[in-house]
Amino acid sequence: MNKKKDCRRPLFYATRLGVLFSLLILALASPVQAITLNEAQQIARQHSEQSQIITSQRLADDADARRTTAFARPQLDGYASWFHIDSNASNPFVQAPNREVTIGVQATQLLFAGGRIWQSAHLRDNLQQLAAYSEQSAWGDLDRDVALAFIDVQRQQEIKQIAADRVQQRQEELADAQAKFMVGTAPQLDVREAQLVLTQAQNDLQAAESDLFVTLTTFNRLLGRLPSAELLSPETTLHPQNDFDLSLEQLTNQLEERMQIDLRTIATSEQAKQRQQTMAAGDFWPTVTLAANGEGESDHHDDLDETWTVGVRLDWNFLNGGETKNSYIKARAQAQQAAAQHQQTYKQLVTSLTNLSRQHDDLVMEIARQKEAVGLAKSNYEDARALYNEGLITLTHLGQYNLAYAENRFGLTQLLYSDNRLYYELLRLTHQE
Repeated sequence: MNKKKDCRRPLFYATRLGVLFSLLILALASPVQAITLNEAQQIARQHSEQSQIITSQRLADDADARRTTAFARPQLDGYASWFHIDSNASNPFVQAPNREVTIGVQATQLLFAGGRIWQSAHLRDNLQQLAAYSEQSAWGDLDRDVALAFIDVQRQQEIKQIAADRVQQRQEELADAQAKFMVGTAPQLDVREAQLVLTQAQNDLQAAESDLFVTLTTFNRLLGRLPSAELLSPETTLHPQNDFDLSLEQLTNQLEERMQIDLRTIATSEQAKQRQQTMAAGDFWPTVTLAANGEGESDHHDDLDETWTVGVRLDWNFLNGGETKNSYIKARAQAQQAAAQHQQTYKQLVTSLTNLSRQHDDLVMEIARQKEAVGLAKSNYEDARALYNEGLITLTHLGQYNLAYAENRFGLTQLLYSDNRLYYELLRLTHQE
């Protein structure tokens, strides 16, 4: 009876050790609140620094767009001056003033500028539309970055769970080895080996916990949160995305209709470059300006001699060292570059569509095979443990099955992560606000 009780004692101690180790891990972990991906993306849009950058950039882009028509609007300038005069010239009839006061105002309205006035209004509209598309793309980039950080955490959670399961398995193997040693069916070598692999499994779990914490803080930083705050974490685990084919079809339709966001952005940019080329050509023509000027001048501001002028002014820059010509050449080259980038972007998107479709199809088949492999590896490990307890295989041989089971689970996690990453890259391409 005492011998049987002694055999159970190592199992009791090993189990208690495992419980204490698990409690220690939980105690060291930071408090975590579970959220969905949509909730995470909304938090990032409302509170992250990147959202502030996107909003500020839109305001700046809109301001730049409105500036393009500023030269064609009425201009009003005021000026004033005061000068002290010290002269040795003498005139017996007129006393020389010792100061000069000038106050004036000038108003102008550009009437003709070689087509630049009309083109500037269209350029403003192009740039405002480009600002809207750029903002939409930036929000899509933020949503994608949050999603990728989200699945990074999910992957690390799976890896941590695999490591935790291995600790439990190694604890049970140690208990088996101790029980067999106590009854004389296994050498003490098995006990020491089981203790070694348990220590390694505990170290692996600690490393996985550390990696999980890093991915969590990185994810929360993207949401605009500090590590000192309560950490937000995904409430779900990695799983296949069932809407992948639907999103592929959506991207196909967008490309056929030239409505994909990147295509619309580059097309609008191309139109803007063409407008800028036309405006650069307008610099070869003269400008006609309606001008009005009023000026008062005297040696005292209370008694000004007023002069008013109204008329039309023509300005024509015949020679400026080639600046106008080279500005036009540059604008034309930029328009040609934008046209080439438009075609390049379209071909890149078509290629991305083809690659995403092929990669997803391959991953679906790999995931199915890997799930089967995980089931086989699990059964093999369970059978191997039973064989070890019967004395038919060694503890080292059992460890090989343990490792194979963990590696297959890790392989499945990596495949699911890759498929999810493809899915969120695809969603970025189909993004619509």
